[in-house]
Amino acid sequence: MPVDTDAPRYWLDYLGNIALVPASLLPSKKVWQRIANNLPDGDILIILPFQSKPQRIAHLVASQFRQKGKHVRVIDSMLPQTLP
Repeated sequence: MPVDTDAPRYWLDYLGNIALVPASLLPSKKVWQRIANNLPDGDILIILPFQSKPQRIAHLVASQFRQKGKHVRVIDSMLPQTLP
């Protein structure tokens, strides 16, 4: 399934960074938000879910963003909660 990249350019610029995080990790929002905020503007952070099928989908999304010239950082959700 292709990522919808028809959003107006100003909308993407307004967002700064995008973070795709599994709902189960929302209680740890401060940790992941700190990582996303430390990325250069326009970068995309994807936190991998625990299950393998959603991980494959997340990698597909990352690949499609990269094909559009975006810098994507993919992080395993099992990493310690103490990342900078």
